Amino acid sequence: MNVFALITNPTEAIPLTEDIFYSRTNRKPPYIQSFGGKMNSYALCPSCQNPVLMVNRTATETRSGSFYAKHNKGDVPGVAQYHEHKYLNCPLANPARMDEKKRRPPARQGQSDEVKNALIE
Repeated sequence: MNVFALITNPTEAIPLTEDIFYSRTNRKPPYIQSFGGKMNSYALCPSCQNPVLMVNRTATETRSGSFYAKHNKGDVPGVAQYHEHKYLNCPLANPARMDEKKRRPPARQGQSDEVKNALIE
């Protein structure tokens, strides 16, 4: 996903860029945490308020090189607890990795059609 939210306003969708993320989180805990010796960046999903992990902060960690957020399937201390039911019903959830260029599952096709039809009308 290309948006994130902060603990102080969990429903505000903030556009995700490296500069915006770092300026809004001040590069401080609980948004930046160390797990297993690796520094990770976290925020909230503005739709389901589950924790999200920032991927490719340095834009060189995977094939695509794009900076994006993905749902973190586990609690993140100080950020949020993970709720599977909310994740499964989240319109921003995409179980396919972004750098594999897979489309959303057919179950989400209806939502895409609604948006397309609204734009056409």
